[in-house]
Amino acid sequence: CVLGFTDASLFEKAVDSVEQSSVHWLSENARHLHRITARFPLIPKEIGPDDLAAEGGLVPRAVSLTKGCFLGQEVVARLHHLGKVQRQLYVITLVGSAQGIGDHVPFEIICSNRSLGEIRSLYRDERVADRYYAVALIKERYVSALVAGTTIGAASLQSICPFETFSC
Repeated sequence: CVLGFTDASLFEKAVDSVEQSSVHWLSENARHLHRITARFPLIPKEIGPDDLAAEGGLVPRAVSLTKGCFLGQEVVARLHHLGKVQRQLYVITLVGSAQGIGDHVPFEIICSNRSLGEIRSLYRDERVADRYYAVALIKERYVSALVAGTTIGAASLQSICPFETFSC
């Protein structure tokens, strides 16, 4: 629910009313973590115009395979029937300092002089200090190179899982 107020005093009354009830505010960070857990990539930040819907797990959940003509239909149908994409969204759990990553999103993930993919967004775990969740588009052929302990920026990779199966 999103409410808009043109009168500041009405806004203050609404805030007071909510704070006195059992409802609690979620931070923007927490809302994003709920969105990720619900398996909805942020468009166009995490899956954009240069990416394929299947790379973000949007086929067949959010893209019709039976609808009439639409832009990109041939690519979507071909990928669906081949069953494989070259890149996929993953959630990477990082521990340590994410200072250099968060300031430079999208952040290219490089290992052994190879670009493995890029971090598209980064969110802080509000329950555990120095733990972050990064949504990254990773080249499938390099996923196995991302193992626990891999350094990404100044942080250390703790775990990696497909976007579609992530839970906080």
